[in-house]
Amino acid sequence: MEDIKRILVMSRSTKSCHKAVHYGFKLSRMVGAELYVAHVFTDIFNLKGGNIFISQDEIREEYEQAKSKTKAELDKLIAAEQDPEKPVKVEEIITNGPVYDEIIGMVEKDDIDLLIMMAHEEGHLESYLFDHDNQRLIRTMPCSIFLVKE
Repeated sequence: MEDIKRILVMSRSTKSCHKAVHYGFKLSRMVGAELYVAHVFTDIFNLKGGNIFISQDEIREEYEQAKSKTKAELDKLIAAEQDPEKPVKVEEIITNGPVYDEIIGMVEKDDIDLLIMMAHEEGHLESYLFDHDNQRLIRTMPCSIFLVKE
């Protein structure tokens, strides 16, 4: 595993990504790799349909609050995993857009060697939003993938 220099942990939900982040830190320490933790928000403003009676301003405000909350949760999760004796260099990325495009873009731009992502069973909403992205990522990822089970 000496050829793993950069690891990307993909977060969908901070509640379910604890184990993936934990493995990312463990593997980074083991091989001396840089660690990237990324949370990609679905680009809800480009989805078709929706409730026309809800104002875009209200949606944007709620969306920004969700992003702030997620950042705070990821910060806390990352801080809990850091070991002052053997710190890991971590870059936290919070972005929005099509999940597949964002993850592939990060992997190619940052020359990622290993992607860590959750492999849990999803509910109907998660499956609707993410399943096609997960399958596409697994099939076309230019690096190795580590799937974490709950």
